[in-house]
Amino acid sequence: AGHVRRYAKILLIGGITNPILAILLIVLLPDMGTTGSPWSSITGVSWAITIAFVLFNGILLPIRAASILSVPVTDFWGPLLRPFVVAVVLGPVLLVPEWLPMFRQPGEAWGLFDLGLSVVLYGCAYAVLAYFLLATQEERASVHRHLVARLPIIGSGPSEED
Repeated sequence: AGHVRRYAKILLIGGITNPILAILLIVLLPDMGTTGSPWSSITGVSWAITIAFVLFNGILLPIRAASILSVPVTDFWGPLLRPFVVAVVLGPVLLVPEWLPMFRQPGEAWGLFDLGLSVVLYGCAYAVLAYFLLATQEERASVHRHLVARLPIIGSGPSEED
């Protein structure tokens, strides 16, 4: 708060760069669509969003914020390292629908079910690993307390009289 003018240029340039980069990459990257038109490709847009977000929000903004607050940039990046490693390690879980041939014919494009399945599986796997690898003992105890209080199967949850 109070420092917006000092870092707003980074966000503005990132916001301007994103659509320009998207159009450039739509034309330059191979077509992933089915119509044969480069404008049906989502690859360029996906890469543009990823590049702009990582570069501006993940690299330049923390560097600028560290400079503004006179703290080491590792104070910004340090807490993100373990969650980032967990996210990368779980990356292959997103491809599970690709490995399950029962949902579609070989070579057939993913549908909403495939997308939903991969996101739900990834989210569940991340939650489990985050609980064991990222949460502190106090956080795990808090989660356990809340589960016991709300789920009668696990412990002494609310009685039927309540």
